[in-house]
Amino acid sequence: MPPLTTPETIPEKLKPYTFHGMDLTWRGKSQGIGTCPFCQKEGKFHVGIENGQWDCKSCGKQGNLYGFLRHLWEVSEGQTEEHEALAKNRKLLFTQTLEEWGVVSSAISGEMLVPGYGVTGALNALSPYRAPHSGGKPFLWNTPTTSPQLFGQPLYDDKKEKVYLCEGPWDAMALYEVLRITRKTDSGYAITSREDLSLYAEANILAAPGAGTVRDDWAPLFAGKTVYLCFDSDPPPANGQVPAGYAGMQKFAKMLLSSETTPKEIHYLWWGPNGYLPDAKTKLDIRDLLTTTSSAAERVAILASQLLPRFRPIPNDWIDGADPTSKLGCPQMACVPCSEWDKVENSWRKALKWIPGLRRALVSMLATVTSTPGIGDQLWMKIIGPPSCGKTVLCEAVSIARKWVEAQSIIRGFHSGYQTDKEGKEDHSLLPKLRGKTLITKDGDTLLQSPNVLQILAEARDAYDKKSRSSYRNKASRKYEGYNWTWILCGTEALRFLDTSELGERFIDCRIMSDIDDTLEVDICRRKFLEVRNNRGMQANGKAETQQNPRMTEAMQLTGGYVEHLRANGVELQSEIDVSDDVGELCISYGRFMSYMRARPSKKQDEGNSREIAARLVSQISRYAICAAVVLNKREVEEEVLSLAKQIALDTSKGRTFRITQAIYNTGVSGADVASLAILVMEDEKKLKEYLNFLKQIKAVEHYQHTTPGMMGSKPRWRLTAPLRTLFGEVQP
Repeated sequence: MPPLTTPETIPEKLKPYTFHGMDLTWRGKSQGIGTCPFCQKEGKFHVGIENGQWDCKSCGKQGNLYGFLRHLWEVSEGQTEEHEALAKNRKLLFTQTLEEWGVVSSAISGEMLVPGYGVTGALNALSPYRAPHSGGKPFLWNTPTTSPQLFGQPLYDDKKEKVYLCEGPWDAMALYEVLRITRKTDSGYAITSREDLSLYAEANILAAPGAGTVRDDWAPLFAGKTVYLCFDSDPPPANGQVPAGYAGMQKFAKMLLSSETTPKEIHYLWWGPNGYLPDAKTKLDIRDLLTTTSSAAERVAILASQLLPRFRPIPNDWIDGADPTSKLGCPQMACVPCSEWDKVENSWRKALKWIPGLRRALVSMLATVTSTPGIGDQLWMKIIGPPSCGKTVLCEAVSIARKWVEAQSIIRGFHSGYQTDKEGKEDHSLLPKLRGKTLITKDGDTLLQSPNVLQILAEARDAYDKKSRSSYRNKASRKYEGYNWTWILCGTEALRFLDTSELGERFIDCRIMSDIDDTLEVDICRRKFLEVRNNRGMQANGKAETQQNPRMTEAMQLTGGYVEHLRANGVELQSEIDVSDDVGELCISYGRFMSYMRARPSKKQDEGNSREIAARLVSQISRYAICAAVVLNKREVEEEVLSLAKQIALDTSKGRTFRITQAIYNTGVSGADVASLAILVMEDEKKLKEYLNFLKQIKAVEHYQHTTPGMMGSKPRWRLTAPLRTLFGEVQP
């Protein structure tokens, strides 16, 4: 049996080797010498006393301490009689479990060795399972000079959405066995022989060496996952401090939520109100709970009735006010349940200067979110307004519902061929994160500054159709089909650049305000001053709730809760909305009107100028009307909703085409000549005439000879075509 504590006379760099049973001799400060465990040649294994580097003068193997541990693990045996004894001792169902977790019988000492791994899967530790020389129960020992590592990392699959983190590998193995044979059914849980249908099919299981062991570099394995912390129920210390297992879960949760790559949700194993099971006189863990019986079916029953029900979201007070299910880190506000539009709007009236444009913007955002799981053309919305008009705070409020919203400030593309695993299966694209969600970009102007903005927009148009494919020079390829997601893109009037797309714009627009009214600006500024004055003496203490004034916090939390309500019930609520044929005719008019107004001359060619067929726009504005009715708690698409839809149609139509055709419409049926129009729209007469020729190609205007009664001759004029004039009459405010 190797020594548990290496004598002080052994040089520091040799201790890890002697700890694992190497019999080394040394002279001076040069090298330790012994029998090579890999080729069994005596006196050929040399370890540098100064640097810990080793090499065999016979077989040629060499390396540092980690290389030694990896070679030792490779030459050690994976199936021995000792494995059967250890499985029985640890009350495991299957001896094979030990082999799957990499447990081997040491080629040097014959001890059971449990491997520990880094985040990338590199074996960085070998822990022998041995009893102290003084007697007592055996436990895992850490190799001297090595840092604690995770157990079970080679079994980790990044495609799985859940991660269970246990305290110690034996708990993890016991849970691993039971999850693999447990299937969820309509009536509860049942035993199964099919791993692909089991709970393990969607879950990873990892183990930390102990409750107090937390390393920041482990965080990427939990990024974007639903995490379950499964530490022990430890009796409270005599000094009244928090039990070790409870404190360990709290410490680990804080680490995850303060990292750059945070989990989607965090739950913990609730043993009791004080962090431990009151009736248990001694320590209790997952393995103790599951292994009270040797029957696989009974262990499944224990899992279902005694273990899974114990998981709860971590308390807010663990992490200074952060939402325990936060995906974005700490601090984050939690949603407050809400199912009433009036309650949400009233909270915003108290929080800021609530103008019609902000109301329309919030309804439009919520309608977009509500529409996400629907069938057909997706609803993408641009929210346009001047800086400091309130659009950013609305974005942040909607983004609180992190289960349904993906907030991205900077977008570099929707596809990524970046490869981190050998097979290229790990997907770093943005699209998988958006499935079933709403993407919110609160500062869309930064998108316009991207050098590859045209490529980003092309990828977006491709993804809009729910069938997106890409391939890369590193032979990686991506294919996404049936991905429903919506997009809310906020910014200033600069976003009108996106309207120049010749491939068909996918967004419809909502403008908070077209210009800045002096009286309104003074009112908003005065309100902001009063807010600063009223908040003097108040301090942000790190909690999410103190980052805003209380009224703003309430409005944002209620908005987040309303988003959760709309997504949970939106499909059913939409099916209950009454939509008449008259509403359909109006939506068709709005869609056709937008189709005319969004037409632009091609910048690449003289031929082929045309407008888009209005079908997609009709689909989008119809969906908007229905979802806006849901947001406003209406039972039908009625006058208020149609007024909002009409304004969205007008906002989407704003631009040069609208400005010119509106001026022509206002001149009446007789129209106007070019010179008069140039004055009305304040454009150069020559450039205006070129644009009118384009409008003529798309049949928006017509050129004719106007004869004035009582006067000789005629004068060429421009007027709207009959179809567009009719549409203007239906849409023009």
